[in-house]
Amino acid sequence: MSFKNNRKLVNVGYIVFLAVILLQTLRTPAEKLLNIQSSVHFGFEPIANKLVRDYEEYQWVLPNVTYAGNVRLLHSDRTIFSADDYSLKDSESISKKRIEITIHPSEENNRTPVDSLINFGKDMENLYFYTD
Repeated sequence: MSFKNNRKLVNVGYIVFLAVILLQTLRTPAEKLLNIQSSVHFGFEPIANKLVRDYEEYQWVLPNVTYAGNVRLLHSDRTIFSADDYSLKDSESISKKRIEITIHPSEENNRTPVDSLINFGKDMENLYFYTD
């Protein structure tokens, strides 16, 4: 596929690309100044601190890749699993002694949470901690 004005298209694309990057860079501080709530403004330190304080010796399984990735940024030395990883059940590296965090109470196996973190983040999610 070829374009007649290929050079012009590349120049316009480059300008649009730079504009998007600039807007995204300015968006976070602007939201903060205007009191617009965004998930970016809520850190994952409360979860990470609770895990380190109370569950250091457990294998951590977080509800999804967003949670797992953000906690991993805070604890780069740890192996952290994500519950939405389809290969988690087949993983041999996950230990028997684990703490699993869910966003909604687990109804499977009538498990009782051992801990919770209520009204977390922008969406005010209730997180429940389960041990195996």
